[in-house]
Amino acid sequence: MGHQAGKIKQKKARDKFLGWLDNLEYKVFQIPRSDLTILLYVPPEIGQKLVDRKMARRYIKGKKRDIHEADLNHLKNSAKSYLYVAKKYHWAVIDCTCDGEILPREIIHKKIWSIVSRFCRQKSLDKIVLMS
Repeated sequence: MGHQAGKIKQKKARDKFLGWLDNLEYKVFQIPRSDLTILLYVPPEIGQKLVDRKMARRYIKGKKRDIHEADLNHLKNSAKSYLYVAKKYHWAVIDCTCDGEILPREIIHKKIWSIVSRFCRQKSLDKIVLMS
């Protein structure tokens, strides 16, 4: 949703696309809707730095970045779109950076676990209430 919607500049057209995609996936194809979605957000500039740390990749003839990774403007549009979709569909968002650097895995893990464990506790409480 986020990546493709980032290619659509107009809000009305983006929302129309998102509605079409939502219908296709969850009604036509009957894909189960997730109970919880977590967006691990990394600003585009930091994402590019992380990509540059990768080894050269054969599928892009030894370059570090593919066509999308090389286009900072595309990455910025995608990032805005992902945040828009996250808000629209009530996703949890974790900023995986601090002071322009990626957070250590352990910190990101703690942030994820905090959201997941809180979600699981709430689901358990909901079941208890329903059974009462």
